[in-house]
Amino acid sequence: MPAERTIRRLRVRAPDEALARRARLLVEDALRTASLPGQGGAVVLVRRLRLPPFSGTATPQSVALALEARCRALAVLPVTAATSEDDVAAAAAVRFRDPLHARLELGARVLGGAAPHAWCWPLAVPGYHAGLGAGEALRAIAMSIAGLPEAAAALPLWLDGIAARGAVPRLFAALSEGDAVCLLAVLPPAALSRTQRRAAALPGAARPAADVPAGVPAAPAPEAAPRWREPLRWAGRHFGPSDARRQLLQACALWIPGTVAGGMPEAIPQAMRNGADARHAAEPAEVRRKRDPAAEASATRQDAEPRPPGVPLSRAADRPRRGVAGARPGETAGGAADGAAGSQRGVPEPDAMRRMTVTQEGTAAARPTSAAGLLFLLRVMESLCLPEWLAADAAWASVQLPARIFGRVLRRLRVDDGDPAWLLAAFDPAVALPAVPFRISGEGQWAMLAAAGMRAAQARTVEDAWLNACRRRLRMGARIGLADLVRRPGLLAITATHADVWMAIGQTDLRIRRAGLDLDPGWVPWLGRVVHFHYGDAAP
Repeated sequence: MPAERTIRRLRVRAPDEALARRARLLVEDALRTASLPGQGGAVVLVRRLRLPPFSGTATPQSVALALEARCRALAVLPVTAATSEDDVAAAAAVRFRDPLHARLELGARVLGGAAPHAWCWPLAVPGYHAGLGAGEALRAIAMSIAGLPEAAAALPLWLDGIAARGAVPRLFAALSEGDAVCLLAVLPPAALSRTQRRAAALPGAARPAADVPAGVPAAPAPEAAPRWREPLRWAGRHFGPSDARRQLLQACALWIPGTVAGGMPEAIPQAMRNGADARHAAEPAEVRRKRDPAAEASATRQDAEPRPPGVPLSRAADRPRRGVAGARPGETAGGAADGAAGSQRGVPEPDAMRRMTVTQEGTAAARPTSAAGLLFLLRVMESLCLPEWLAADAAWASVQLPARIFGRVLRRLRVDDGDPAWLLAAFDPAVALPAVPFRISGEGQWAMLAAAGMRAAQARTVEDAWLNACRRRLRMGARIGLADLVRRPGLLAITATHADVWMAIGQTDLRIRRAGLDLDPGWVPWLGRVVHFHYGDAAP
């Protein structure tokens, strides 16, 4: 998916109006095709760019080459907390990790007492200008976040930073109730359901009739982080229970985003990253064999017997799993076999991988990964109606199930602990799975889920059920195994709201392309991120 590129003001000198119109069309075409900085989630703003003269017979390709040359000559300044306002104002071009990063930086500078006056802030944050007071500036930032496609994930993150700085009163003093209604409209339904669950758990509150089935204990009401307690008390003193501003604060205080950016998140259980099942990591081997001797023996046998050279993965993976209850001849092999087969995959040519890495010196967020195909599973999950399944039950919508499924995949394939793909598997361990029994209907759109061999009484976890369904869909639809899909070298750039994957052109797979698994998803609301795939020998 091409990056969004905008020219705020274009000045053209030409002998007549017809040539000026021709020049505008040439620049417009060149802007679409040129390789410019700012691919993926990054936001690059250029203050001024002067193109060399060109004739009316020039082609869009020649203008694009001139545009690329001028952009390569620019010194792009990555904006961080340590970058002074004078340096930002003097820069010819600036870079932010993503749109949320620009708003976080501007909010921090406003609250730090500075008056951000650099040329880039009105471009990065529409509605802001240097003459605004602190409260109005924060309001402009909040309203600009509401216009982003990823606002459902970005707004709680930004407000969390405002709460950590103790600036909630300054922001909400400038917000009207109508503004709060607009901001509430962009939050995910799961965030609002958490607020309702907490209100229902207060003393004297009536329990909803359709909360959970009779005899099943209700999930504990979520609690706000310590930094949110004082803002919530302040809102309770200044706003009524039905005020949209108070509801906005409560929803964001109880909504914990599914992932974190920067470093290996603590929310990923260490046992899961080390390749052991998080539920049984502490059990001795003898206990695991007694609990499930057939499955343990099968997994051990498949781990010890990798796919022989020259044998197609489909033949090796389609061997029946002897001794496993519910398996039938022709079913796919277990995750351990997929992991062993994935270890046989080759790596790209060193020169191509070196080019991809060297060009990323200016983009600290992009790191090499051995699981660049992990996000191809998004289309598989959509084909299995996982988003509809999550939306049908608010109890499951807030447990970050996609991240838990990704963690299962990475564990099965034995992906290295330091791989950036684990950032996609981060979830809040304090949010427990619902106490509602996990039942699967064998009819309609859930038929594939039921056919995965996970019945209500036998399913170990909901993650295993969905992962098995994904593996069956891959085999039946794309004729590809889990390891062949996921185990692909590339570069992965993860921020709080974006995930960008770069792969060499040699990683193109016709099976994946025919199934449409590498189509750009864009904003994925049930994942909480904007996802883009990029192919080429080098990442910008």
